[in-house]
Amino acid sequence: MPLSLTWAGVGGRQRQARPAQLRAAHGLWHVTQPRADGRVELCYGRFDAEGLLPGLPLPIGLFDALAEAMLAVEMHEAAVVNPSLLPFVASPWRLLGPDGDFVLEPEPEGLALRLEQVEPRLVARLLQSHPAEASRYTAAERPPGIADAAALDAFILRRIAMLRRRRTDIPAEQPLTVAEVASWRGLRDAPTPG
Repeated sequence: MPLSLTWAGVGGRQRQARPAQLRAAHGLWHVTQPRADGRVELCYGRFDAEGLLPGLPLPIGLFDALAEAMLAVEMHEAAVVNPSLLPFVASPWRLLGPDGDFVLEPEPEGLALRLEQVEPRLVARLLQSHPAEASRYTAAERPPGIADAAALDAFILRRIAMLRRRRTDIPAEQPLTVAEVASWRGLRDAPTPG
């Protein structure tokens, strides 16, 4: 059964010029307007017992484009519904290609996906929460039910790299578009024959 998510602030010609929000049963996802470097921050805030947001959603990741941040949210929500979707562990990983290699590397803050060309370029980063070092209001949270956030982050970042690599007519450094993510979603959710 396909996962249906409705984003506020996404539509029309302004797809990547406005912040986007998704209100889930457990919390609020927020994707910021593009920064000066074109990247967007993915933020999340968990609702309290009364269903209220006790503070602002805090950053959990940085992405090249709105579509890639939205893909990360969809994969988080799918993992909340079905935790068995996490086949990976958070280990170093490399996807080779003619216009540079995608490299997934652990960092002190979390996991980073880089495109190694002449100059390594950050594609996306997902932050890991360190609850022992932060309070409830400063720690980057994840939705409830995500037992292994590092494995989910590895899954998300690898999916972004693989989707970018599948394109034959667009350089790997170009971020995914909303249309490309929707096309992938359509292929993934299509019924299988037989």
